[in-house]
Amino acid sequence: MSKTVPTKAMGPPGRPALPPEAEAEIMEKLFSNMKISSGEIAAILARHGVSGDGAVLQEQYRKRLGQRLMASIRD
Repeated sequence: MSKTVPTKAMGPPGRPALPPEAEAEIMEKLFSNMKISSGEIAAILARHGVSGDGAVLQEQYRKRLGQRLMASIRD
């Protein structure tokens, strides 16, 4: 059985809902080395089955591209 964290999980405002085990692993690595790369974080989250909804991710990507276009027009 794969564990996935829903995109709309309830949690504190402004803080993503992560499996406690994944968060603990990230914090442990951060505190032991005083740094952690985004690739290492992504690998830990993948190991814990964290994923997002593909349609939502595509919509966010399109909005970001549109915002960049509008910013380039304003500049």
